[in-house]
This record gives sequence, C-alpha cells and structure tokens, in this order.
Amino acid sequence: QKQATKEILSDLAATTPMNRLLIGDVGSGKTVVAAIAAQEVISSGFSAALVAPTRILAEQHAQTIAKILPQLPLQLLTSQTSKKANKTSSQPKLYIGTHAVINKMKEIQPGLIIYDEQHRFGVRHRSKAIELKKPAHILTMTATPIPRSLMLTIFSHLQVSSLDEMPASRIPTTTWLV
Repeated sequence: QKQATKEILSDLAATTPMNRLLIGDVGSGKTVVAAIAAQEVISSGFSAALVAPTRILAEQHAQTIAKILPQLPLQLLTSQTSKKANKTSSQPKLYIGTHAVINKMKEIQPGLIIYDEQHRFGVRHRSKAIELKKPAHILTMTATPIPRSLMLTIFSHLQVSSLDEMPASRIPTTTWLV
C-alpha cells in the first residue's frame, strides 16, 4: 500500500493527468489507497469521484472510507439518492456511487475519477471523463484486469501499481463453488 500510494501521489503532483491501474486481490487495500488519493485531491480544492458498478459496492466503499477518514467530506450518489441530491455542493468532496456519479460528472467536475472494476462500465460511460472542462486524473482499481487494460500498460498509456502484500488486519476471503 505504501509503494502504490507513493506512486499515485507522485502522479497527482505532476503536470499531466494520471492514468493508473491499481491491481490487488480482494481485501488488499485498494479502497484505502484510493481514499488517500481522493483526500489529496480534495485538500487541493477539487472534488473526486469513486464509481462502483453496484449500489452495494458503492455503499461498502462509503462505509469503509467514512471509517478510515472520518474528516473527508463524502456524498453517496446512487439511483436512489441522486434524486434527493439534485445539486452538487460547491465544497470539494468525494462523490461515491454508481452510474449516478457518471451522470453528474459535468456538475461535479472532479479532479480525480476512481473506477472500481472499470470493465463493468461501457466505453460510453468511461468517456464521460473526456467531456470535463479540465482533464481529470484517472485511477482504475481491479482484482482482475481485463486484457485491454494490460495491453495499455505495454504501450505506456497506463501506469501500473500493484498491491502484492495483504494488510495484517485483513479478514480472510472465502470462496464457494455452487
């Protein structure tokens, strides 16, 4: 986690937007690393967006981040909550959610977009980042990188950070075959 965080924070300080893939097994700490990156961007005066493929995963990210960084302003945006939150705040914060975050990208104008399991989103969804006034940093998190992402790393369009050690406090993952 320390090495990946160092690489990401270095990218955030650069003059060109980051395009980085964060690879790690389930429970390896990808959310913690992403939260630190979001905190850095928010402390610089920009909002950040964490896009998850499902409402349950978005809620889990929100709970985890609220627990580890309670001072970090965040707002959960899902199909159920986005109607209640018609206006996005002018205060920089971390917007966590599903496609509802993608739909509000122009309003949010994030300095950092974090995609969790980006292969679950279509090209049209991910291209919303291109429509922003200022190019955003992009961090993609996955436990299972898709072949296209790996190909982009070969041609240097995508930098890679790997979480190859599990945190000591990690709860073991259980897998069942049904």
